Amino acid sequence: MWKPDEDHQNYLTRINKVLSDRAFLTSAIAFGLFNLSFGLWFGLPDGSNIEKISLCWGYFLVGFVCGLPAWGIYGVIDIIAYLSRAGLLNLNTHLPMGVVV
Repeated sequence: MWKPDEDHQNYLTRINKVLSDRAFLTSAIAFGLFNLSFGLWFGLPDGSNIEKISLCWGYFLVGFVCGLPAWGIYGVIDIIAYLSRAGLLNLNTHLPMGVVV
């Protein structure tokens, strides 16, 4: 079974924590509820109960779908910042684009 080097154990633990399924779902549900609350706050148009339920479900679903990539962007930025602070990410700005040493 593959195991990371001892030096890399810390950042792999950090990656697994920040980019876990639980973190993605928590972010997505929070964004969904936030979007739903703003939809309710601005008011629902007049209509039947089915239309209102469908519109509320749509508000939540749009927020949920937008919350997933939002957490992914945050997670990648957090990991890059962690690697930079730990000195594990060595970037040379004088090399051509895409070359990491």
